[in-house]
Amino acid sequence: MEDKRVQFVFSLIFLIAYLALIFIVLFLETQSSFEIKPDHDSMLGELKILIGVLTAGVAQILNFWFGNSKKAQKEEVSEEEQP
Repeated sequence: MEDKRVQFVFSLIFLIAYLALIFIVLFLETQSSFEIKPDHDSMLGELKILIGVLTAGVAQILNFWFGNSKKAQKEEVSEEEQP
């Protein structure tokens, strides 16, 4: 039971940080006062790449929590049958 709690906490932290990052990028993109000048070194492109990589992580987390329900039920039944 302790393992599931740790997994849940890490999943929650990851998802909250991911959504915060998305919000920050959207906020910066929609601000009319935030303009990237041609010679200004902006990390916005790298931030967009990071969001793309983290999106794959979100898919894996959702698959972990929602994707293997039939397999988990079969394992629980087989564990109960063993002496």
